[in-house]
Parts: sequence; structure tokens; C-alpha cells
Amino acid sequence: LNSEGNPNDIAGMDAIVVEDIIDRGSTAKELTLALRQAGVATVTLLATHGTFAQGGLSRIKELVCPNTGRYAVDRVVITDSV
Repeated sequence: LNSEGNPNDIAGMDAIVVEDIIDRGSTAKELTLALRQAGVATVTLLATHGTFAQGGLSRIKELVCPNTGRYAVDRVVITDSV
């Protein structure tokens, strides 16, 4: 995605989202959903620090197990450092 949020030609590609900290999870959720709308094949979410404040863990769980049966995130990898 470019800085305006418009998809470039990324359909069918594998996306890796790298975050330093996932606190509320809002940024990761918005970007993941935008990548799926752009047609990427898979999304892997990586984060160094997962503090998960203010409902952050719930937002990430929604991406992994949505009610639609379609996974927005294929993998979530978070280190145990703070």
C-alpha cells in the first residue's frame, strides 16, 4: 500500500506486517484488513512487543478467528520481550 492507503499491484502476494509494539491493535487491524481488501494471498503479523492494552488482544483475536470463517491473519508472531 502506498502512503495514501491505495493498493499497488499486490494481489496474490504474501504480506508481512512488522510492528514494534502492539498495544491497542488498531494499526495492525486496519492494515491487515486493507491488505486483504487489496487481494494479498497471506498476511503474517510480527511484533517485538505485545503489550495488548485497552482491548488489543481482542482486536488481534478478531483477525485470527473472525465470525465469517475467513482468516484475516494467517500467522501472528510476537516475542516475549518488553
